[in-house]
Amino acid sequence: MLVSQDEPQFDRFTRQNDGSRNLTITKRLENSIERISVSGVLPVAGIYEDVTFGPEEAVSDVGIPSE
Repeated sequence: MLVSQDEPQFDRFTRQNDGSRNLTITKRLENSIERISVSGVLPVAGIYEDVTFGPEEAVSDVGIPSE
């Protein structure tokens, strides 16, 4: 998992059964991230609780499969 310092963004890579990786990008503060290897949910807003972002803040999530 990669956490951006400049905007509310998490990049999460998960290994698939065939060995490939899947990239999911989360950019909304109101979302949560499922932790696969450790049971639980991580609220995105909690990570960025004391951070103020500029007006160019992204508002959508994107799931991008990778090889």
